[in-house]
Amino acid sequence: MINFLKPKVIILIFFSFYGQLVSAGKVTIAVDEKNIELGSSVNLSISVTGDLEKEVELPTIDGLSVHGSGSSTNVSWINGTYSKTVSYNFYLTPEKLGRIQIPPLEFKIDGRVEKTRSIYLNVSKAGQQIDSPTEDDSAPLAFIKEDLSKDSVYLGESFLSTVKIYSRRPIQEAKSLEEKSPFFRYIDLNQKNLRERVYGETYSVIELKRILIPTSSGTQTLSSIPIKLALVMPDKQRNNRRDFFSDFFDNIRQTVIQKTIASKENIVKVKPLPALNKPRNFSGLVGKFSMRSDLSNRSLKVGETTTLTIEFYGSGLLDSLSNIDLKLDPSVKVYADKPEAKDSADASRLVSSKKIYKFAVVPTRPGTINLGVFKESYFDPKKEKYMTLSSDLGKIEVTGSMEDTAFSRKNAPLQKTVRAVGSDLIDIKRSFNPYYGKFKDSDIKLIGVLFSLPLLIFLLIVLYLNFLRKSSFISPRLRRQRAYKVYKQKKEEVLKVIQSDDSQSCLLSLDKAYRTFIGDKMGRNGSSLTSLEIQKYLESVGLSQNLLDEAYQLTKSMDQLSFGRNNFDHEQKKNLIDCLDKVVTEIEKRLR
Repeated sequence: MINFLKPKVIILIFFSFYGQLVSAGKVTIAVDEKNIELGSSVNLSISVTGDLEKEVELPTIDGLSVHGSGSSTNVSWINGTYSKTVSYNFYLTPEKLGRIQIPPLEFKIDGRVEKTRSIYLNVSKAGQQIDSPTEDDSAPLAFIKEDLSKDSVYLGESFLSTVKIYSRRPIQEAKSLEEKSPFFRYIDLNQKNLRERVYGETYSVIELKRILIPTSSGTQTLSSIPIKLALVMPDKQRNNRRDFFSDFFDNIRQTVIQKTIASKENIVKVKPLPALNKPRNFSGLVGKFSMRSDLSNRSLKVGETTTLTIEFYGSGLLDSLSNIDLKLDPSVKVYADKPEAKDSADASRLVSSKKIYKFAVVPTRPGTINLGVFKESYFDPKKEKYMTLSSDLGKIEVTGSMEDTAFSRKNAPLQKTVRAVGSDLIDIKRSFNPYYGKFKDSDIKLIGVLFSLPLLIFLLIVLYLNFLRKSSFISPRLRRQRAYKVYKQKKEEVLKVIQSDDSQSCLLSLDKAYRTFIGDKMGRNGSSLTSLEIQKYLESVGLSQNLLDEAYQLTKSMDQLSFGRNNFDHEQKKNLIDCLDKVVTEIEKRLR
């Protein structure tokens, strides 16, 4: 009897004390930083102990961009008590200044409703520097500054902006959060990595130079440039204990902190071009330019062609110079070719441009024809006045008459009728035509045209497709249609060489293909898209939250590859490519 009751007693005791064996359900919420700068990110951690009815999802919070970064589970059995804790982590990025509330959140744990407390984030503008964590160290840990070559310019006049990011610690990632002004045109130059000694300390410097060209007059504000830095810092908690192994593993015992710095705002006075003495047909050229002309042949016959070349070159953009009117003698026919343009930019000369116009000139009468003088005006911002370029096109000597040209051949007299004067000694060789008498000559020609028409159409299609492939201009609609195919081709090229020593540059090429794909879908230049613009576009497409999170991590990894010095191992490269492929494929499915 006792043996029969023993199992029942054990079960009864288990259920009686089950509530004591399992820890009570609870939820805690915390952020790693409450006072942050605009553009920085904080980590929100939600820890749930007990059985959660459904997964944690944050609601839409005004002024915050939310990105999930995964979860972790910890199961323990301590002193006879079982507990299960799941930690959910989210990255929160403020999008406005001021105080932002994370409202109370409700969760159903072990059948009971648990509620968190409110959390407030104080968001301020990013400062120009990050102070050293050591009290006796007066030199900043990192800082940023922007210098302008000019703060007063004319409309269309280019000037140089130099941004320098100084840091005493290695930078794992540097991400620009700048919103560019719509009143300026930006031309980015190559980035440089330097070392400078400031405040008695040696700093690593990232130098970013770019050329700005104002497109609207008035007092314009160049907003501060926020840069989000991921700085590699020594791990204080681990480095507190010093032993034999501490010195050996110092390079491993490091942590990464996220901080945002921002340059100061700059005010630029953009002066309008003066109305006084402004040429009537002024095209809008601003800078310093020269012009030269050349004629391929000055002695020709009526109806023959000579090529007139006019070349503009100098400092400044030639975009505003479109079609030019030569105003030649009415007896000369002019046929314009498509102009050739070439631009270059560097920090010393800023923008240099060249534009070449070519015209086919055909005289229609004999004699000496004066082509006249061609003029074009521009505004010189250094001299602060309008200048006029002038080139004497010279004269052409034309011989012959209209009767000698193709213009009058239709009126030429008919030749005399050929008459027979005898018979040949050798019979003329004749070819046998089995269809002679059955078809007229016009019928035979028509049949030949019908047979050759499919081949002609095929050749035209091939030429057209080849033109589209080589053409620098493709319609936005066609770009969207071809975006996925172009990306897949680039991906196949990268996969062939991913094992080589230069695989890091291959990944950067794949990142460029990814940005080009996004740009083609948006109808924009992919290389000019910021990571924030890409993320907002992916959200607008309607991707799932998990895929959005993967895309966010992907963008961070690619930025790390661009700014950092560490290479990824083979497994990391493979994961990057798989994630990239998943995001691109999902976008293509939704926008097909």
